[in-house]
Amino acid sequence: MTNRVAIYVRVSTQNQVEKGYSLEDQTDKMVTYSISQGWLIHNVYTDAGKSGGNLDRPAMDELIKDGQKGYFDTVLIYDQDRLSRDLKDSLILLDDLFKKYNIKLRSLSEEYDLDSDSGILQYSIKASIAQYEKATIRRRLMAGKRKRIESGKTSAWIVPPFGYHLENSELQVDDIQSPILKRIFDDYLAGMSTNSIVRELNDAGHIGKNKKWSLPTVKQVLKNKTYAGFTRYSKEWFKGNHEPLITLETYEKVQKELEIRQAEAYKKNNNPRPFQSKYLPSGLLYCGHCGARFIMTASTRNKDGSQRIYYKCLNTQSETFRRRHAEEKFADIVCIQKNLKREPIEQAIFDWVENIQINPDDIKELRDNHSEKSDKEELENLEKEFEKNNSRLGRLVDLYLDGDLSKDVYDTKKRTLESQSSTLTKNIEILKARIYSPNIEKFKQTILSLDKPFSQLDPITQKEKAGLLIDKIIVTDKSISIKGRF
Repeated sequence: MTNRVAIYVRVSTQNQVEKGYSLEDQTDKMVTYSISQGWLIHNVYTDAGKSGGNLDRPAMDELIKDGQKGYFDTVLIYDQDRLSRDLKDSLILLDDLFKKYNIKLRSLSEEYDLDSDSGILQYSIKASIAQYEKATIRRRLMAGKRKRIESGKTSAWIVPPFGYHLENSELQVDDIQSPILKRIFDDYLAGMSTNSIVRELNDAGHIGKNKKWSLPTVKQVLKNKTYAGFTRYSKEWFKGNHEPLITLETYEKVQKELEIRQAEAYKKNNNPRPFQSKYLPSGLLYCGHCGARFIMTASTRNKDGSQRIYYKCLNTQSETFRRRHAEEKFADIVCIQKNLKREPIEQAIFDWVENIQINPDDIKELRDNHSEKSDKEELENLEKEFEKNNSRLGRLVDLYLDGDLSKDVYDTKKRTLESQSSTLTKNIEILKARIYSPNIEKFKQTILSLDKPFSQLDPITQKEKAGLLIDKIIVTDKSISIKGRF
């Protein structure tokens, strides 16, 4: 019976073309080889400009489906890197395609037989080496960027901040933009509103910019520490080599003024944000759907001046709002969680604390059950999410190295993933500390210090004690789960 062969070719960068990996070169060599072996070529599956870091490729998807239908007996590749550069994906193909459907794998560059243990071992070793090389490149890339920034060099390789231009990969003061930048800071400290600054800049012809100034852009300028002579890596700031456009003192004054004006604006518009701390659940609520924190909002005031307080998941907000709270953003999720009323959540807190007040000797059992059923499950989920996030980062680096992503897109996506990894790492450390070093005695002393039922304490004391007793409250529209600081 004539052997039916499926030829798979992939290329992602011009560099591979120069090394003899071009689509035409791969195809010609494998077609010639197949003819020399007397094989019947079923199809040539071609993925052009696709990374080998994952299996999400059109031609690869078609090859897998055709293989499951029994359309061919052998898959021929130029070398194993063309098939996949991820160990997990390589093993998935081995188990779920080649072995399951009795399909042979042949390579022009390597000789191995997947019907033998030694062939499977060779295949797995090659896949491990490919993944190790990718991980090594990623670590070197990240370490190199951090070292660059720690030495005072800029991370703004593509688009420099307004007021600077790039020269030999270094920030240099822009003679046209820098006076405008300085004026923004001076006008703001002189009492001018951000709206007025935007109007004046645009009336002047938004010199130095390709498009008009906007309120978010001006606020972004005012919050950018780069202008005080610093450069940023992840969430850390380092002293830069570039010339500052403002003093550190001016920058800090502006940050303080921003906070003052924001508080005044909230008060003027009856926005309860400055007074969140007086409400019992504030700062403790997290979404059971997406993991983001809840923020507080209020209804329009009634004629008697009263208003209803609600809590809403941060990821139900607009994209613009969520991007201002990047540390709380989980990928690009838009959550389905409905707004929640304050009163039922407060009642759940009252009931939870007062049940412990009635039975303080049950704290140990409560802690053990809580850790086994809740903390440990959450730790496992967070660790899985951390691994997924690292895999996403690996695929991102892989796409960048293969030339499938521009530098600015790569930097933007990488910052988001690094921010998520940082948040996950902190939460994992907190959970591990609580699981393996429980502070039951401190929790019990706080409970015993309450001289009356929790619901009868004054609001300030309630808020203070709740912060000592409760780590977080996971809520959905159907459930409320309170996790204590055991």
